[in-house]
Amino acid sequence: MNAVEIEEAISRLAERRFEADEFPFAFLEAFGNKPTTIKRLRSGATNNSDLGGVLQRNNIHIKVCPEGEAAATLTALKASPATFRAKAKFALATDGQEFHAEDLNSGDVVVCDYPDFPEHFGLFLPLAGITTVKQIRESAFDIKATGRLNRLYVELLKENPDWGSVDRRHEMNHFMARLIFCFFAEDTDIFNGQGLFTDTIERMSASDSSNTHTVIGEMFRAMNTEAKAETRKAANIPRWADSFPYVNGGLFSDSTDVPRFSRIARSYLLHIGNLDWKKVNPDIFGSMIQAVADDEERGALLEVLFGATARGFRVCVLSGDVHVSAVFSIEDAERRRIYQLTSSAITYGIARPLSWVLSAGAADDGETAEGHRFQRLALYADSSYALISVDPGTNEAWFKLYGKQKLEPPPSLPDAETIPLNHSVAKIQLF
Repeated sequence: MNAVEIEEAISRLAERRFEADEFPFAFLEAFGNKPTTIKRLRSGATNNSDLGGVLQRNNIHIKVCPEGEAAATLTALKASPATFRAKAKFALATDGQEFHAEDLNSGDVVVCDYPDFPEHFGLFLPLAGITTVKQIRESAFDIKATGRLNRLYVELLKENPDWGSVDRRHEMNHFMARLIFCFFAEDTDIFNGQGLFTDTIERMSASDSSNTHTVIGEMFRAMNTEAKAETRKAANIPRWADSFPYVNGGLFSDSTDVPRFSRIARSYLLHIGNLDWKKVNPDIFGSMIQAVADDEERGALLEVLFGATARGFRVCVLSGDVHVSAVFSIEDAERRRIYQLTSSAITYGIARPLSWVLSAGAADDGETAEGHRFQRLALYADSSYALISVDPGTNEAWFKLYGKQKLEPPPSLPDAETIPLNHSVAKIQLF
C-alpha cells in the first residue's frame, strides 16, 4: 500500500463505530498487513504482548484500555519488557475516546481525540515498510487533500470524457486550479465568511447533482465580475452568488464552463471542501494539479521510452528536481527496461503532493497503472543529489549519486534487517 491508500484506510477506520476487540487488528490491516499475518496475531501465535494487548514484533505494541486510562496505558506499554524484547517501534493506547501513541525511537508523541488520529497517520508509515522523514510525518493533510482531489478528478472524467481530451485537458486543469483556490480561500478569510464556497454548493445545488455545474459556474462568474452593485446587476449575478469577491489576476477570466457532476463527484467535492484547508502547504498547489492530471502523459512518455530501448538506446530518466529520492528499474511486458532516478513519480499512477513523498508512497516493487513491472534499486534516506558528467567527444554520460541509501525489508519479512548501500550498487545495475 502507498501513503495515499493508507490514509484512506485509516480515515475509514476512524469513521466506523469503535470496536475495542477489533481495533488493533483493523489498525494493522490499514497499514497493509496481510490476512495471514492478522490471523496469526489473533491466534496468539505471533502476539507477544504481556499486557493483554497486541504486540507485533519489530513494529508496534497496541492496547485498548478502559475509558480514561489511555495515558497510563501508554506509559505501561513503554515500560513493558515485551515491548523492549520485540524491538517495537511504536506504542499505542486508546479507549475509543482518546488516542495516545509514541514513536519509541524518535520520542514523537501523538495525543488527540480518537476521531482525529488519521491526521497523524504519517507517524506510523514505517509500519508499512515506508521510510519517513519529518516533512512526510507532518504532511497528513497534504496527502489526504491530494488523494481526494485525485478521486474527484477521475470521477469528473468518467462523467465528462471530452474534458480529458487533448483539446480540453487545459480547461480541466484550469478548473481544478480554480477549485483548489476556492477551498483555500474559504478557510483563510479570503472569502467573506468561513466555508462560503462549500456551503453554497451544498445549499444551492440539488442533491442529485443535476445543477451542480451551473451553481459553480455562477460563483466563478461572480468572481470574474467587479464587486460594484451596478456592475453585478448588469451582469445578472444571482443574489446568492453576490457574496463572492472579485478575484483579479485572471484565474476566473475567460470561460467559466464547468464539467457536469455525478452524485458521487458532488459528494467528493463536499468532502474535500469540508477539510480544514488552513493546514495545507500553499507550496503544493501546483503539484496537486499535476498529481491529478498526468496519467495520460505519463503513460505516453513510458511508451516512447520503452520504444527507445527497443532501438538499442539505454534509457535513464532524471525526473523531479535536484533531490533524488530513489532509483528504480521499470520493465514492460516485452522485458524492455528503463531506469529512473527520481524525486517525482512517472513510475506510479497515484497522486503525490510533494517530491519527497515518493519514499512514502512507493513500494519496493509492484506494477504500474499501465501494467509495467517496477523495482526499487535504492532509496536515498538523507540529503542526496545526482551529478551528471557528459563527454561531448564520446557522447557518454555518467550519473554520480550522493547521499546515504538503504533498502528496507518488505513488511512480509519484519525480522529482516535494513541493508545499507553505497551508490555503486545502483550504478552497477544502471550500467
